Amino acid sequence: MRKFTNRLAALAAVAVMGALVVPATAQPGKEKREERREKRKERREDTKEKLKDKREDVKEKREERREKYKEAREKYKEKKEKYKELKEKEEKGELSDEEKAELEKMKTRHEEVKAKHDKWKAKHKEWKEKRKERRKELKAKILEKHPNIAERPKLKQEMAKHGRRMAYLNHAKEVAEAEERTDMVERIDELIKKEQNRHGAKVKRLDEAHAKASEAKK
Repeated sequence: MRKFTNRLAALAAVAVMGALVVPATAQPGKEKREERREKRKERREDTKEKLKDKREDVKEKREERREKYKEAREKYKEKKEKYKELKEKEEKGELSDEEKAELEKMKTRHEEVKAKHDKWKAKHKEWKEKRKERRKELKAKILEKHPNIAERPKLKQEMAKHGRRMAYLNHAKEVAEAEERTDMVERIDELIKKEQNRHGAKVKRLDEAHAKASEAKK
């Protein structure tokens, strides 16, 4: 009986010591959790600030574009009014030599712009007429390389996304070429190259993931 009592007392002592030791050992774990929580909070705050700065930057650029567009519209309106005024003077025979030169310059510029517009319009019409043919050729190429694309929604989505972007960029390039904006053509060519690289890398990742999934099923 005495042995049992001693053993029970020893177990009670161990339990008491454990109760005293646990809080001491648990404290560092709690500190680490608090530290991780603080770091997560800091990252969230940092991400919020970055997003806020990005939104502000986008907003400023949008406002700048609006101002530029507004200025361009105002200039166009002024030129239109000036052209109308000079035409009226021409009909009345009241033009000075300086005004005659200015009106002639405006007429020449108008003809140049009209010729560029007509050229672009004809090119766009031709491009539009061949749209179905291009789409058919592109679809054939995709099916040749990815015959099971119908069973791969992510790849199908990526192809559609790439198609939309390329259509937009090619159209923008046509407009820039029609207006003889070599700087814009160069910029668009860079964007086309960037989009093609992005698309190639994305398709490669999707193909690799699909191959791994197919291998795992075997």
